[in-house]
Amino acid sequence: LLPWIFMALSDAGMATGVAVVALGGAAAIVAVCVLGALRGRTGLSMRLPAGLRNHVLFRLAFDLATVTRVIFRAPVPAGSALVASLAVSALNAAIIYILLIDLGAVLTLFESLLLVPTIMEIAMLPITISGWGVREGLMVAAFSSLGIDGSIALGSSILFGLGGLAFALTGGVLWLMSRPHRSKGSMAGEPAAAPSPAIADNRGR
Repeated sequence: LLPWIFMALSDAGMATGVAVVALGGAAAIVAVCVLGALRGRTGLSMRLPAGLRNHVLFRLAFDLATVTRVIFRAPVPAGSALVASLAVSALNAAIIYILLIDLGAVLTLFESLLLVPTIMEIAMLPITISGWGVREGLMVAAFSSLGIDGSIALGSSILFGLGGLAFALTGGVLWLMSRPHRSKGSMAGEPAAAPSPAIADNRGR
């Protein structure tokens, strides 16, 4: 998708930033896949120096490699997760597109599909709460390069965040309301515990 993203972005700095993020992400994915493929076969982690092997970054990388190895062994669930991720990304792009159109912006759904997934991926970095601030800045920078007013891009990002917050709060309230019912159901369905041998022996006496 990078060629189409570069065609959509008129700002050279923004295009360079997108390229760096995309290439860095691709390199990280390849590295994790290689670690996942090698660790179980060659014991790669055991061949590294102890100080390097116990470093937090390397432990994180090998944990990710373990997850990748599990994915290699279960391609069907991994494929289902990939399809679900792509569907969520497309849905986010469609929502942002509708918000921008309603606020008076002029763009195509294709342009939204190109830019929004990249914005959402960067906003997932754990540097703010739920991506607030990062997402808004990226939305303004990315869509301004398409000639869209920054205030419109900012407004659409805020509305998107508030909508997600409303859905999350609604789901949390429904979950809290269902907890007593689930607890009662689980207690009613549990069989009575058998007495321990010591108690049974005392009763026999």
